[in-house]
Amino acid sequence: MASSAGPVFWSDETYEIRPAKNTDEFRDVWWGFMQVLGWNRGYYDLDTYMNPSLGSGMILLIEKLSGKCVGHVSAIINPNSTGWVSMFIIDEMHQGKGLGRELFKAAQADFKRNGTKIIGLDGVVIQRQTYERRDFVVSPLGEVQIMMRPLVAKKPTSTSGNNSQAIDIRQVPRELLVQHELKYTGFERPGLWSDKHMFNRKDVDGVAIVSKSSPQTVEDLQAWAVLRRCSGGIRLGPVYASDPTSAEAVIAAAMEKATPRAIQDVPLPKEAMNEWSEEKITNEATLITEVWGGNPEAVQLFKKLGWEEAPVSYYRMWVDGKATPEQSKGGSAQEGVWAILDAAVG
Repeated sequence: MASSAGPVFWSDETYEIRPAKNTDEFRDVWWGFMQVLGWNRGYYDLDTYMNPSLGSGMILLIEKLSGKCVGHVSAIINPNSTGWVSMFIIDEMHQGKGLGRELFKAAQADFKRNGTKIIGLDGVVIQRQTYERRDFVVSPLGEVQIMMRPLVAKKPTSTSGNNSQAIDIRQVPRELLVQHELKYTGFERPGLWSDKHMFNRKDVDGVAIVSKSSPQTVEDLQAWAVLRRCSGGIRLGPVYASDPTSAEAVIAAAMEKATPRAIQDVPLPKEAMNEWSEEKITNEATLITEVWGGNPEAVQLFKKLGWEEAPVSYYRMWVDGKATPEQSKGGSAQEGVWAILDAAVG
């Protein structure tokens, strides 16, 4: 019988719940879940999601006899006492045994240990009641809508305005990205927006609209957007912008970077797209983004730029209905957030 030498959060005769020993332990099982469920993510996304968190990382549900991981969840914990429930998944064969309840309790305990005061998640329709039983309340501001478009379809012309210019995202001081995101979301994530956890990835690209070629303050940063590889093509997000003109400019500029070459030049581990021909990429690869409905102009802007709504959306939910002030009614997110980073981390 397999057993863990590290801490165990819960156990019975058949199962145990414990934190993963390291990223490699849970990467393959997570990637397997992504393929089975059809969640369009990139192989390196897991490191980016989990490693900047102050929490325990991925919390695993282990079947003792086989030693196999059959479920997982993560409490993503940010330095400013905000948090996110991430990757709550249980293999279908092991559902209906009360294991989800125990797994979720382990994540809740992780939030409590770290003094997390505001906790959110994005859940699909079939998960809504599950999360409502755990005190999560749907945001009244709108859902997160998945939107897509062909990768190589005709792209809009990028214009940044007379008093601004587009620059590579890596030219922006990382602390300005952190401050700008905090201004619009209430999430403080210096570990995420760092070279170590995000910009070391060869499959990551992005663009910023700035009023100065070398921005020094948050006021110099008008908009920014990040691109990263995923199984079906390229994901765009987040998109933060101070006004609709800057939002349109940064989305258009980012779309110009999304090309078949951006896929072909950076093959990723265990990625079927590595074998795609240029013709197949041209015909089948997509751009995908997650647009926040709390900004009433966001969906319409993406439609203007040739994006279409996919038949999937998420409820943005908060424990006891308590969102960050920025993501509450009248908050800055309603004007500054155009697309989120990822439903997995907010």
